[in-house]
Amino acid sequence: LDATPTSCVRRLQLHLPEQAPVFGKQRVRFLNIWRPITTPNQDSPLAVCDYRSLNPDKDLVAADIIFPRYRDEAYEVLYNPQQRWFYKKGMDWDDVIVFKLNLTLDDLCPHSAFIGHSVPNGTPARKSIEIRAIIIG
Repeated sequence: LDATPTSCVRRLQLHLPEQAPVFGKQRVRFLNIWRPITTPNQDSPLAVCDYRSLNPDKDLVAADIIFPRYRDEAYEVLYNPQQRWFYKKGMDWDDVIVFKLNLTLDDLCPHSAFIGHSVPNGTPARKSIEIRAIIIG
């Protein structure tokens, strides 16, 4: 998971320092928008987890991500056989996946690449693009 609730607050303060106190009182949402560049097969497609199948207290572990001038935090997702993961096979360049990173633990969207065993031999390495957006209001 790319962000924890703590890191979402830090990102708001980092990118909008003057407005962060005002925005902190409004509804703020953080979204990831992801799409493949290599299509229609990816050697390691993106999968998303049904949050309802997670046990956040046991399945999510906060981990620091250190940048030269900034420290962020993300979640590592631990294996749990109760988790339900999904992916869209054969995504094309104009297919996108939109998922949430949020200020609360009740609606996050764990996601990860995985090794696709049904991928044809010789499939090029996955290339993708990801955009993160902050929505206020």
